[in-house]
Amino acid sequence: MKIRKHLKDCKNGDVIAEDIYIPGRNIPIAVEGNVIDNKLMDRLIEGRVFRVLVEDFSLNVVPEKTRKLMVQYTHDLKRYKQLFQDIASGKKVDLEEIADMSKGLLENSEDIFRVVESIKSLRGSDEYTYTHSINVALYSMMIAKWMGLDERSIEDVMKAGLLHDIGKAKVPKWILDKKGPLTEAEFDKIKEHPLIGYELCGGIDSIRSDVKEAVLLHHEKMDGTGYPQELGAADIGLYAKIVAVADVYDAMTSERPYKARKTPFEVFKELKESEYGKLDIEVKNVFLQNIAFFYVGAKVKLNTGEVGEVAFVYPHKLDKPIVKLENGLVDISKTESYEIKELI
Repeated sequence: MKIRKHLKDCKNGDVIAEDIYIPGRNIPIAVEGNVIDNKLMDRLIEGRVFRVLVEDFSLNVVPEKTRKLMVQYTHDLKRYKQLFQDIASGKKVDLEEIADMSKGLLENSEDIFRVVESIKSLRGSDEYTYTHSINVALYSMMIAKWMGLDERSIEDVMKAGLLHDIGKAKVPKWILDKKGPLTEAEFDKIKEHPLIGYELCGGIDSIRSDVKEAVLLHHEKMDGTGYPQELGAADIGLYAKIVAVADVYDAMTSERPYKARKTPFEVFKELKESEYGKLDIEVKNVFLQNIAFFYVGAKVKLNTGEVGEVAFVYPHKLDKPIVKLENGLVDISKTESYEIKELI
């Protein structure tokens, strides 16, 4: 979420959420993603800018370390968005710059979950195309760590996540942003993006072959029903399998132009049931068994309107945790009267 604040209410560390120009003149003072410090504050005052749009990171509830990572996330997001738009407009872009993004986030992976969840609550569907790639990279990195991959592989998996949808830069924006269901022709256009992305990465020697393969194959399914090549499980590499799980999870738990976000607990159930045969079982199970426990302590709203906190997650019933309410504990696995409607 973005809020407009009077300059006197801004603090060092606030992140500018729009380009700012001297009133009446096309001279930039600050650009989206700049972090306010004393020097920038002086420039804004000199330029007679008294109200600015900033990112609302809910500073009272977000730990300082997490907040700093959110600032870096915002910076990486801006860089990714610009590179994506440059590709869309036909400009020559160095994809190595995208592949090398988020290294600071990689070094602070223990706090990544809080960063991604906080950002999801702040960003709308209008930026989904860009936030999705950052999120998939971070989820992919977490999966790779949980699977015990070596450091080089973890970094490569993260690169694959960042690059997995880069081919969408060549898909018409109106299709990507369409609010309603896609026609068959529109979906066919979307389905071209893995091959386009693979071709964009093809000539860059510093991007390893496993990363390029993940860009090409992240929409393939274990049962051979995916695209673009309808490959089966044996022909799909591990990186592509990891990115596929991260891709599906982030899509389902994010606000998209054509579909509202679902709670993680709804998605746990759907991934366990409806994605059987589509996603790699080992990768999916490693992800679900680890990610679910990050939601212990999360604030949730129930179908009754009551607000509580996730107190415990059952390893065998990830979608039905115990929730602590004001008047006691509710075990959702043992009653049909309660269900989690949203994270808050």
